[in-house]
Amino acid sequence: MSIPGNPKVPWQFLPLPPDYLHPLTFTRPDVILHVYDLWSAGKHNELSFREFSLPDATKIPSFAIMGVRDCMKFLDGWHISETDVAILQGVESLSDLEPSFWDFLAGLRITGRVKGIPDGTVMGVGRIELSSKIREMYGDKQVPLGLLNIESAAAEIALVSEGLAAILDFAIEYSMRLFKDKLAGSPPMFYESEREIHPYWARLAAGIEYVINVQNPLMTPSKRAWLWIDESRDSQLLARAEEVAPLVRIAGYDPMMLVRREIPV
Repeated sequence: MSIPGNPKVPWQFLPLPPDYLHPLTFTRPDVILHVYDLWSAGKHNELSFREFSLPDATKIPSFAIMGVRDCMKFLDGWHISETDVAILQGVESLSDLEPSFWDFLAGLRITGRVKGIPDGTVMGVGRIELSSKIREMYGDKQVPLGLLNIESAAAEIALVSEGLAAILDFAIEYSMRLFKDKLAGSPPMFYESEREIHPYWARLAAGIEYVINVQNPLMTPSKRAWLWIDESRDSQLLARAEEVAPLVRIAGYDPMMLVRREIPV
């Protein structure tokens, strides 16, 4: 994004990149070894299915579904580059894997289908009634509440599952906590999460807060520029962000500020 009249915009005022999280963030060596086993057995391209769900659909607290759209974006931008392969090859437990396996991984992208409950959908306010067919199918077992499912090649699902689970776990837990406070009549709370960990989680938490405490932005979609502000690096950064906000609007973006705050313990 270029802002009119400001050819050199500080990185703090640029939108976060579309893929947000690097693919290797959640790629452990044991996952790579599992994918290698699938590849060695010729099963890496077998069509597989995985569902991410809450354990019991009949016993869930009130919350708004969040994180599904971010999972979609994570998958859209997910790929393993040659640079990523070089990093993985430097891991001792992976150093002896065959060169042709690394050729398979390099450039790999997600090719399957993903479905999920739309973000902003409110769950748990009323009792969920199970059909007789579902009750017969599960018997005395708990019936899970499916949030998102992916159908793709076995190797692809193995490589992205940790990332999808992390995004959903964070979003659903935070949504449940905010929804509980809202139903209890507590004042809206913002910026509670430890946002200095990574701008991605800051942006995700801010979006959840906005949906639950202000309004549902899914009804009025807009392009947003998230301004990451760390005053410990620059004491004037907040003031400069407020100055640049009108220019961001001129460029067609809705400016949203993420301000780092130290939390006393």
